[in-house]
Amino acid sequence: MKGNIKRIIAIFCACLSVLSLVACKNDNSSNNYTPTETYLYTDGTHINDVTETNIPFIKDGKTDYVLVVPEVLTRFMTTAKEDFLLLFKRATGITLPVLMDTGLTHSPDKKYISLGNNSLFKTTGLSVDGKELGYDGYQVMTLDKSVYMVGAYEAGSVYSIYSFFKHMFNYKCYYSDYATVDTNVKNLNLKNMQVKEIPDIPQRTMLFANNEMNYNAPRLGTPDCKYFPNRLRAINYDYACPTYTDYDTSSKIKNYHNNADAVLPVSTYKPEHPEWYSESGTQLCYTAHGDEEEYMLMTQEAVKKIIFGYVSKDGLMDTFNILMQDDYKTCYCDACVEIIDYYEADSAPVCIWMNEVARIFELWQNGASIYDIFDERVIRDDASWMSTDPSIFEGRENFKIKFMAYNNFAVAPVSYNEKTGKYEVKDDRVILRDNVFVSVADIEMDYQKSILDEFNILHRRKLEGWATISNNVGSYTYNCTINEALSFYDVFNT
Repeated sequence: MKGNIKRIIAIFCACLSVLSLVACKNDNSSNNYTPTETYLYTDGTHINDVTETNIPFIKDGKTDYVLVVPEVLTRFMTTAKEDFLLLFKRATGITLPVLMDTGLTHSPDKKYISLGNNSLFKTTGLSVDGKELGYDGYQVMTLDKSVYMVGAYEAGSVYSIYSFFKHMFNYKCYYSDYATVDTNVKNLNLKNMQVKEIPDIPQRTMLFANNEMNYNAPRLGTPDCKYFPNRLRAINYDYACPTYTDYDTSSKIKNYHNNADAVLPVSTYKPEHPEWYSESGTQLCYTAHGDEEEYMLMTQEAVKKIIFGYVSKDGLMDTFNILMQDDYKTCYCDACVEIIDYYEADSAPVCIWMNEVARIFELWQNGASIYDIFDERVIRDDASWMSTDPSIFEGRENFKIKFMAYNNFAVAPVSYNEKTGKYEVKDDRVILRDNVFVSVADIEMDYQKSILDEFNILHRRKLEGWATISNNVGSYTYNCTINEALSFYDVFNT
């Protein structure tokens, strides 16, 4: 049993920050509930050793430097290149030449500004540590006459350019349409930059926000808003491995609401395995209607889909989503009801099944043979990719399998003792494994009030209930309700 919560990781999808909320203690009476407001943030690293050199960087309005980028540019690295060229021209009036990294080698007399962990960077003898920097940490290093802006992962490389401009041209970003940088720079020496930045609040993202961060077109006559997420170190990156509807990377990907039908599509499996689905036919049945053999096959097939998503793409994708369908049609077959009644929560069968999925996946992740952990009917003709060595994927040591506590599943399978002010768990079956992550999507909470507000006491307890059985609890928060001028009622939007 986890016991009392040590930490809730609260991920606010409509805000910038990821913070950790330390558990609150309860009085004996719910009417006198007095939470302790305590927040714990990760300690970042901020090393900015910058000194002057006598190496000309801009001379008489001209430069010998070129920007070097990877031969294959992702969407995020493309925007980094574009914003670099934009800011450089704004500062100097110079349209900087761009070279691909193919065939380039570092030497003391070359004048490169290199972006990313590219092949040129690999010829320097320098390196970056992914475990240290994480997804969005980065370094900026002056070596001889060249500058290398690099993260272990692409987000860090994207963010590194803004440290370059900060130290070379006094760059600052204030808002989506307002960033400042020195202009009309005609003469400037290179600076020796030895920068290492690891953010205090890692993996910030604006994946779901419909606001300034997501403007993708020029505003007020400037293109700055397009690069605003990059500049605020909050690019819209999905950390979840893709959930393909089929064992084919060209098949449809569904990572969010209704993706249970992507993990185990009804159209694919229901004809042969009707027990895998709720009586309504939309949600999964997390007990397989009490059929032990079908339960085993269903669980293994879900793990197989996780493995396929895991091995299909490289990069820091450290979660896999198995999310419920976006409705209330939870399975109430006899096997599910027996568990639900015992734990007094619809979420109990989900927790038990997720633990079994996570257990089997961890066996594979730790190198067990697929023939020892999977039935031949699940392996079928896919042994080659199922046997991929999981250790080749750097940065996934803390891989989590995520489900959503939403609608019927919002309440954890725990009970609150009014006398002791503590949560109680009937047994260990519903205590979530360390590689399971639960995202609590409490749509009934008032997100215009603080979670510490008395109005939200029941909703706060939902989070604390989940924190009783897991150290990996996220809060999927909703946008505030505002008035829409063209609507006669309050709309649920931003």
